[in-house]
Amino acid sequence: MTNPSLTKPQGRSGRQYVKLCDVADFGDPALCTVVGEIEGSPAPRALTERKQWERGMLALALSEAGGLDGESSVLAIGAGSEPVVFRLANRAGMVTATDIYGEGKFAALEAAESMLRKPFCVLARRLSEGSPRCPAHGRTPVGISE
Repeated sequence: MTNPSLTKPQGRSGRQYVKLCDVADFGDPALCTVVGEIEGSPAPRALTERKQWERGMLALALSEAGGLDGESSVLAIGAGSEPVVFRLANRAGMVTATDIYGEGKFAALEAAESMLRKPFCVLARRLSEGSPRCPAHGRTPVGISE
């Protein structure tokens, strides 16, 4: 079954999701707010990079389409340790993140092997450089697959 709001070029809010990165969106307050949540920091006044736009648009589109209802399943391919995976895990029923964890040229960067053992510790290190502790989390909805 396909959610009709995902197949339309515009969501219910009128925001256009099916498009190339648009610098005109970089000051959108809703987009900036969700990017701040994803990055674990205050909302920026304006986005500064394309990856922020991609993560924010993904989160807004899924939310608007009802895909973050606490029951949906999300598959993230080539997910690495993107902070948006953790935000989705706190809002969907199940998130399965796949990548070549621990192998290849991204093993030391975005696809560390530690993501398979302690994904929330990876997030803590990414959000606050050198964080010695893992953040507490209620449930563990993240399914990490090889």
